[in-house]
Amino acid sequence: MQKRLLLFDIDGTLIHSGGAGVEALKLALTERFGIKDDLHDIEIAGMTDSGIVISILRSHKIPTTAENIAAFSIATSISFRSNYPAAKENFFPACSSCSND
Repeated sequence: MQKRLLLFDIDGTLIHSGGAGVEALKLALTERFGIKDDLHDIEIAGMTDSGIVISILRSHKIPTTAENIAAFSIATSISFRSNYPAAKENFFPACSSCSND
């Protein structure tokens, strides 16, 4: 069985995603919790994925339970994968091998 690694690059370190990462976070927040937010108050650069998720949940006073964090992370993954094709060819040269499907 081939292993795959899914990396979120919200702040543009590895790829220029055309904003797909932030859009995935916003969509997941809306779909999972019914909250619309442009996330302009959330610190994203330099944060880990789980740190971003926890910050978003806390900013909306949503309990940071393992269940909520996992559900939000899964919803973000699904949203990102559906938005990602538009940004797929924008890897930085050092990460060109990252795009192997």
